[in-house]
This record gives sequence, structure tokens and C-alpha cells, in this order.
Amino acid sequence: MQTINASNARSNFFNLMAATANNGDPTLITSKAGNCVLLSEQEWSSIQETIFLMSNPKTRRDILEGIDTPLSECVHIEL
Repeated sequence: MQTINASNARSNFFNLMAATANNGDPTLITSKAGNCVLLSEQEWSSIQETIFLMSNPKTRRDILEGIDTPLSECVHIEL
């Protein structure tokens, strides 16, 4: 994660936005008033989707079960 202070972030805001949007890496912006993180829209959407899916206990269980299931048990091809 790139770290930049608020003064530099402010003076290079459009370049910072473009870099964050293009490479997908969040940027930590620091200041004496507190820190914040700049994320790409795609990264933010991904985080929101993960929170939504994991907030449902059944869905969370199904996902975790699926991770542990070998692919050979998931694919069925009829010839």
C-alpha cells in the first residue's frame, strides 16, 4: 500500500486517483487530523460484496464448504 501525506495527496489528487484506479492498490493518506484510505471503485465494490455474502451465515457456510471441496467432486460431465 502506498502512503502519502495529505499535502502531497492534495497537490497530486488527480494523478493519485488515476494511479489508484489503474493499479487497484489502496493508498494510505496520512495527516495530523487522522488517516484515511483511498480505494478504487472496483476494490470498494469487492469489499462490499464480500461483507454482504459473509453476513449471511448459510451463504458463508456454503462458501467455506465449497473452498474445501475438491474440483473433481464439483464437475460432472455426461458423455
